[in-house]
Amino acid sequence: IAFGSIMTFVVPLSLIHQTDGSGEGNAPPALPPSASKPLRQKDIRSNNDNAASVSSDIINHPLAAVMPPPIFSPSAVTVSNRLMRSDANATFNEIERNALIDFYDSTKGAEWMNTTNWLDEDASYCNWWGVTCDKTGHVTELVLADNSLWGTLSESIGNLTFIEVLDLSDNYMKGSIPTDIGLSKLRQFNMSSNSLSGSLPEWFNDL
Repeated sequence: IAFGSIMTFVVPLSLIHQTDGSGEGNAPPALPPSASKPLRQKDIRSNNDNAASVSSDIINHPLAAVMPPPIFSPSAVTVSNRLMRSDANATFNEIERNALIDFYDSTKGAEWMNTTNWLDEDASYCNWWGVTCDKTGHVTELVLADNSLWGTLSESIGNLTFIEVLDLSDNYMKGSIPTDIGLSKLRQFNMSSNSLSGSLPEWFNDL
């Protein structure tokens, strides 16, 4: 006696259209109009708790996907502006750092009595001995009195455009004071007890 193979197929009920007896199946439920369109302003309503509630015909439908509208944050502009200022300060501060290095070389910095942190790549130049900076990193004071400075005052000192106090007194510097350094913010300049020569520059009268 031979038995034929029996094969059983399981069809998900969700794929079977129900009929109402007329032979025509019912169509699957349609999406609400609001689900097929981008989320509109009127679909979001703010309550007293400042929370956003979305239209119920969108949320309750199982096939709808609601994406909240993009939120513009003014803080993004503030951060961008800060980054721009930071980049500008970094560029300017590099110029000031190079000016200090040139000053160090022109006054035989290796022979100074105190060279704490000078030329140290791991230390901010604001922490170099005798250097004082403001909160943005601009040099405001350079005080190296009685520190065995030799040589001349380099013109690159003019790149310290925020400097207010320059005290290099009681050293062994020689030569003349540069005429074109143009330190407009300088209010105290002391080069006494050095071996300088020449006449005082015109900008000295503005102190």
